[in-house]
Amino acid sequence: MKKSMIVCFILLLCMGSAVYGDDAVLGGRGNTVYPIYDTQVEMLSEHVDIEVKGEYSLVRCEFLFRNAGEKETVMVGFPAYGTLPPREDRASFGDDEKLYDFKTYVDGKEQNTVIKEGLKEEGNNLGRMYYANWYVWEMKFDKGQERRVVNTYRIKNSYDSIGGKTVKYILETGATWKNSIGYGKVSIRFDQKIDPQNINIVDYQEYENQPNVAIGVYPEDNKITWEFFDLEPDFNIELYYQEPMERQRYLIFDSVDNGENKEKDMIKKYGLTAYKAYMSSDDERALEAIKKVNSYKEHGDEEIASYALEVSNFLDYYRGLIHMKRGDTEGAIYYLKLNGLLQDRNLYLLSQLYKTSGNLDQYIQMLNRMTKGNVYGNVLRLWANQEQQALPQGIKVKYDIDDSDAKVITSKESVEEGVKAETKKQEDFSYKGFILFNMGIVIFIFVIFWNIKKR
Repeated sequence: MKKSMIVCFILLLCMGSAVYGDDAVLGGRGNTVYPIYDTQVEMLSEHVDIEVKGEYSLVRCEFLFRNAGEKETVMVGFPAYGTLPPREDRASFGDDEKLYDFKTYVDGKEQNTVIKEGLKEEGNNLGRMYYANWYVWEMKFDKGQERRVVNTYRIKNSYDSIGGKTVKYILETGATWKNSIGYGKVSIRFDQKIDPQNINIVDYQEYENQPNVAIGVYPEDNKITWEFFDLEPDFNIELYYQEPMERQRYLIFDSVDNGENKEKDMIKKYGLTAYKAYMSSDDERALEAIKKVNSYKEHGDEEIASYALEVSNFLDYYRGLIHMKRGDTEGAIYYLKLNGLLQDRNLYLLSQLYKTSGNLDQYIQMLNRMTKGNVYGNVLRLWANQEQQALPQGIKVKYDIDDSDAKVITSKESVEEGVKAETKKQEDFSYKGFILFNMGIVIFIFVIFWNIKKR
């Protein structure tokens, strides 16, 4: 009887509620599907690119599979619309979890897909492995055949109540494949400049010490990557990103009702004028409005002076950015320090200013503060470690920087070649030859022993 199974690609984006995920293996019952852990197909490599662009995120997933067993037919599945059950705490957000423009390519040829219903929760079809509907298509594997699968789609982003974004990629489902995943790379790129201190990796402690997993943080490319090899996945990738200045702007301006206080209304008006002027690149107008806000800081009414100080501190961030654009490093450092003083913010920007101005002592001190201090954001710590590892050896010695924990990931191509080479070695291995070879050694030793005994 021809063997049939379902392979699922749990690759949905999580921006508050939706999810990215890895391939898993499913079985079928009637017209429904559910997860199983029985296949001879291996995942040699995977490459996932997630582009977070405005209202939507664009996803491209590429997988290289190899059949390590006999010829078989495989039904492949990918979570479809309405994948996740509705959550009461998200009801007011109107989340849209549909996949738009979903397409599947096998060895470069587009496939026709149908939608099947997921089996109700039972057996392996529980928790993160449960999905309500699936895109399904058929694949045939000859013995030893390698096949490449590409999935592309877009999904609408959603946000939490304080403007934070969550991007989640499920790796655990990749454990349903035969053996470990040979090589993988997951890249998340944002469409705006990122500050590593504004991003946190959720549950990073679960895999922080795994030697075959490395994370790259590239603010200059607005990108974060995960690379791994020979991985039996027992964790998931999840990023939480929030722009603190947008949150602060809301708290200072949008959530405040100044009632009949005309002075506070004027401070709010000048503050919003400064913010909007900066966002529209009208720096002179922004600076003029900031001066008007500052004029209220010495007001005789403590409530008015306190509000003016709060607004002024918020605007110090943009004042620092204006000085940075104008090449005034000293002024930029002063205002960014002032803005981030209470919450220990702007460490990444300050480190870049010290670096580009040649202030090596302050730059190294800032990196040490990020790696050893109690600051928010493990992505910031990872970036600082990455910077320290890239320093010339002489600088490391001078400042007593230890990078012995550095992780090195081989390139995708070399890892795939290594996986194939190791597979070929296993294929070329002959038990018959092994037995004959060892019998020859035993006979050789026996002859030597006999001759010694005879003498």
